[in-house]
Amino acid sequence: MEKLDKNDKGFGALPILLVVLVVGIVGITGWYAVAHKKNTQNNAVTTQSPTSETATPAQGAPDQANPISFEIKEWGVKATQPSGVNLKYTINGKTAYFTSDQLVAADSNPQCGIGPFSDGAGGTLYYAGGGSIMRFAPTDKIPPSLADNDTTTAEAYAAQDNNKSSTSHVGNYYYVYVKPQSFCSENQNTVKIQQQTQDAVKGLLQSLQAI
Repeated sequence: MEKLDKNDKGFGALPILLVVLVVGIVGITGWYAVAHKKNTQNNAVTTQSPTSETATPAQGAPDQANPISFEIKEWGVKATQPSGVNLKYTINGKTAYFTSDQLVAADSNPQCGIGPFSDGAGGTLYYAGGGSIMRFAPTDKIPPSLADNDTTTAEAYAAQDNNKSSTSHVGNYYYVYVKPQSFCSENQNTVKIQQQTQDAVKGLLQSLQAI
């Protein structure tokens, strides 16, 4: 049998080990890159902020920059309100009485709410911590408590409101904002919240439109 000459080169173990080592490094590097990309995508999904449509209104001062829709379905109108005030209402006759969740939570005085409440004599009282909005046909007479005389029609009353700060005209009706006669609490924090609620209701009036 012929012996290998000492100059003949065989396929030794060292090159095989080097190949295995290189393949292993490449494999580990590829696996790390894939895993890192996947984690980055997962984090991007879980840290997305909710949209304004599904976000819960924040407590505290009204957020004028992110208004949300508010509907008065009984009257077929809608408006926008600041997302920091959760308005609620009840309707009796031509009047919608308003308050807010924040105002009710701030003080247990019934006058901070909207009622209806019993007057103790078989009657019903409606308070409006946030004020009220009254709806009139053009020829309806405005109550003397709002107008200079008891013959002023809703159309004439709205015409006198040059800045349209307390009236609105939508379709065949005129809407008039009525401010509460007094604050429902002497607590300064409650007073602040009540003012915010009233401002939100006046904002509704100014942005009213048909549904």
